Amino acid sequence: MFQLLHSEFHAFAWRCSAEIRHLTNPPLDMQRVGVNTIAVDTVEELRGGDLLALARDKKAGIAHHIQVFHSRSRDEITIFQGNSGVMGFGFLGLNPADPQNVAYTGKSIQLGVYSKEGEKWNYRNITTARVKKNFLRYMELYRWNFMEFNQ
Repeated sequence: MFQLLHSEFHAFAWRCSAEIRHLTNPPLDMQRVGVNTIAVDTVEELRGGDLLALARDKKAGIAHHIQVFHSRSRDEITIFQGNSGVMGFGFLGLNPADPQNVAYTGKSIQLGVYSKEGEKWNYRNITTARVKKNFLRYMELYRWNFMEFNQ
């Protein structure tokens, strides 16, 4: 069942990203609380489709990566995310994360899991096997603000 869900999500994300990514900065748009999103205060409040924005790892506090919440048990959180896998081309005008750019790397949607260890949530990317200790502390939690869409 999970494989089917992953496949459907990947197809949806692929179609959407090509159309809207070049018009917005998706991570920054997620931080527009009261307009695009509603802040979620705790991990326990997360629901399917909620967003985890990587924003607290740098002083500016601007989100630069988004993960989509899938499910949660007492000690685990499952997320989907996209990664370009390539960094450092911005100064050349190339963006491996933008489907409209010639440098686009076309990566598949990846699966990640946060596992609770005491008070910390450690992250593991299932696709790449990369691990980051206490990584959830860098995330801001959001929910789409559907009531404000098209106003």
